[in-house]
Amino acid sequence: MLKKILVLQLCNRFCFAKFYQFSKLNHFFEQFEMDKFDSNSQFTATTGNIKFSKILESLDKGKQSLFNSTLNDYLKTQTINFEQLLTLLVALHQTNIFCNKSNKEILLKHINSNLNTINIGVLQMISHSLSLGIADQQTLNLYIQHFLKCDLKRFNHIQQFDMIFIISQAVLKFQVNLYNPEFANQWKLLLQLLLPHLETKKDWLVKKFPHLAFIVKGASKDDAQSFFIEDLINLFKAMTNKFNQQADLIYKLDSKDITILLSSVIKIRDKYLTQELNILIDNLIKYLMRYDFSKFNDSSLQSIALSLTHLPTYQSQFQELLIDQIDQRKQKGKFNTKQHLSIIFELIIKWRNKVSNQKLVNVIQSLSVIEQSDYDLAHYFQILTTLPLEQIIGLLKQIEFDLIQRNEKIALDQNYRKDSISVERMQKSLLKIEGYVKQQNAPSFNMQLIQKIQNLLK
Repeated sequence: MLKKILVLQLCNRFCFAKFYQFSKLNHFFEQFEMDKFDSNSQFTATTGNIKFSKILESLDKGKQSLFNSTLNDYLKTQTINFEQLLTLLVALHQTNIFCNKSNKEILLKHINSNLNTINIGVLQMISHSLSLGIADQQTLNLYIQHFLKCDLKRFNHIQQFDMIFIISQAVLKFQVNLYNPEFANQWKLLLQLLLPHLETKKDWLVKKFPHLAFIVKGASKDDAQSFFIEDLINLFKAMTNKFNQQADLIYKLDSKDITILLSSVIKIRDKYLTQELNILIDNLIKYLMRYDFSKFNDSSLQSIALSLTHLPTYQSQFQELLIDQIDQRKQKGKFNTKQHLSIIFELIIKWRNKVSNQKLVNVIQSLSVIEQSDYDLAHYFQILTTLPLEQIIGLLKQIEFDLIQRNEKIALDQNYRKDSISVERMQKSLLKIEGYVKQQNAPSFNMQLIQKIQNLLK
């Protein structure tokens, strides 16, 4: 009985979470944004197992290798029960740690073996396993078998929406064939049960609308199961109209919801509901202009920059805001080089309006190149090409020793694989800088410095 209570408590606190990776614009969702729960309170299950608790402790330490080795040792010697499995999946959602391939395979067997009915716990298990990239086509096939037989009226509107999320994955990610009358009847009933809550559950609507948008952007009317896609789009349209009609709903979105919704509707409007979504985007932008940007974490700031690349009309209103935020975080010592570099790249290379040189130099002076991937370093050198030559040379002098250290570190890293395309991008940027030196008849030692950097990047 105690186990049942714990599982029910766990499942009622959490809603479905992350989606799978689509593109550069969505990449950060995979690791962060879709970790969205119905409650701000945290849950720690009492497992009564010291060995299992060590797995959770390794997650808290944030070390992926430690977690995977601890989990692997446990899975090879112990039997993981349903409560522990669910606890582990939920805990994984609260970190940026991922299971390695062998652990995923073992967990998948336990997930599929526990999928012998549909209840609240099973819904959460499948949702989490999908978003963590553990579930497979067999998982979805097993779920659909039980979905066809279950009494949908037993579940509340939150759980019914979780079902929509799971079924969407079955169709959009795993191409499970659902084109049969039995499924169509259950699917229609599920929508009939859910739709009335659009009128009465405003808080629920605010929470779920961004998630539905994230699902719909992966849909295509060309899909073989167009009846399902059409219903999904109609549900999204109904929610969109509610948001456009009741402007106060937008002001209930938190920082995560805003970034999920904005990036999703930008993609959707090219395929569906262009007029409705342009209104929604304009309202979201107005809300963003009033929002305290210090409340956005680095991933959310990156998402805003990537989204606004597709909205040139609004870029001038946000350029200073984003640069100022990066500068403030640099001064506080809270500097995420990878994400801030991505933001600067969007603002400088892809946006229409130009940032003042001095502001740009102030920001990128603090960027460390030692830990950067070839891909990110290619961004860095392309950004340098937008600066006056004097400032470029100053920054190249500053990073020369860092690049030497980076090469020493790479030489010891057995997992390093050179990204040839990115290295070529770096060399092209340096050739462009060489051209500046020749045009301005700069001293020869500048050319020597550039050649040193070129050799360090080969």
